[in-house]
Amino acid sequence: MKNVGLSAGDLSPSSLLIQGFNQEGQRALGMICLKLHIGHMVAETPFQVIDSRTSYNMLLGRPWLHANGVVPSTLHQCFKYGTLMQAASPKHPTQAASPKQPTQAVSPKQPVHNKQLAHNNQLAHGHKPARTTPAPAQRNLVKQSRRRFWPELVPEIEKEVNKLIAANFIREVKYLSWIANIVPVKKKNGQIRVCVNFRDLKKACPKDDFPLSITELMVDATTGHEDLSFMDGSSSYNQIRMDPKDEELTAFHTPKGIFCYKVMPFGLKNAGATYQRVMQNIFDDFLHKRVECYVDDLVVKTKQRSDHLLDLRAVFERLRRFQLKKNPLKCAFSVTSGKFSGFIVHHRGIEIDQSKIDAIQKMPEPRNISELKSFQGYLAYIRHFISNLAGRCQPFSHLMKKDMLFEWNESCWNVFNNIKAYLTKLLVLVAPIVDQPLLLYIVAQEK
Repeated sequence: MKNVGLSAGDLSPSSLLIQGFNQEGQRALGMICLKLHIGHMVAETPFQVIDSRTSYNMLLGRPWLHANGVVPSTLHQCFKYGTLMQAASPKHPTQAASPKQPTQAVSPKQPVHNKQLAHNNQLAHGHKPARTTPAPAQRNLVKQSRRRFWPELVPEIEKEVNKLIAANFIREVKYLSWIANIVPVKKKNGQIRVCVNFRDLKKACPKDDFPLSITELMVDATTGHEDLSFMDGSSSYNQIRMDPKDEELTAFHTPKGIFCYKVMPFGLKNAGATYQRVMQNIFDDFLHKRVECYVDDLVVKTKQRSDHLLDLRAVFERLRRFQLKKNPLKCAFSVTSGKFSGFIVHHRGIEIDQSKIDAIQKMPEPRNISELKSFQGYLAYIRHFISNLAGRCQPFSHLMKKDMLFEWNESCWNVFNNIKAYLTKLLVLVAPIVDQPLLLYIVAQEK
């Protein structure tokens, strides 16, 4: 910036997070609009300024190239522009290069300034790219080395791969830039599920910030209904097709060869947000009236039992219209209670799933800060069922301080066991009743 006579005071505020410079992205220092003089061409261009050590001084995106009629050549390290098709070297952008003179390439070893300029493609053109993953040129391409498996596992893995082929979920591919490994996981019934390690692909993908439903609000909205139907999707994510351009990015090793997904697999970074968006669009006029939905968990609720069949018919017609399938083995229709998002929901109110309580009751005394955080994480999940939870856990606070020696004293032991005893007699949370008094209790502490 000093070489072009600029200072930090010339920058406008910017909150843009630029992906691609490192795995976590980099926040822009600010934005500035500059006039680029390239031969006879003058282009007023907005730039995002970042602090990064790279092999270039600025980035001009494709929208800028198209808007100014510029044709780049990576082979010759120059570009042509305008009606005269004059060539200009990116190393000397303010001078027109003669067509008779060879243009110079910018050496990767050439020192550049710490303050770099990056063209703001999204803000300049008012829209975001349609693709959900970065273009291959913006990634650090990764081919994971093939894993080896015990010989007795191979037939079970091949059996699962054959099921995916028969369901038309995957196809064989070759000449790939991205390849991941499979991770066999044993299910509760003893069978093997073939998962894919998409860790490297997830690092390269931008995050879809579509909001998931708030579990507590959904569970609260489900109570007080006479009839409930609980439905779970059948291979839910696999019912959404992948963009054909992105299919090969999901490639993975198997003993039978290399395959990629034709449908959205489990484990992708934005799979949950994508499915939630689909359900939001499908049931937009039903949500919070007839239906509550968290990703692939669906609850049809009816205040009066006599109307429940009508609500179910409307939901099934909507599912059939969009060709969404549910797993009948995981569905329960016209019941008064059921499990939803880890809680037991019924007409009277909400209870905690007993398995969650048993997991806390079986936890031993924490021996380090990591185990204490795990214990408090379990409690945070059921915090609405424990009165004055923050006050009860007050003796733990000194152990959570940075650089504090972990000493499990008698007060911590008492709190730990008192909370376990409290969980043996949990009350049922009930929704407020219309026209009935609602009492609000406020607990205040001196410390």
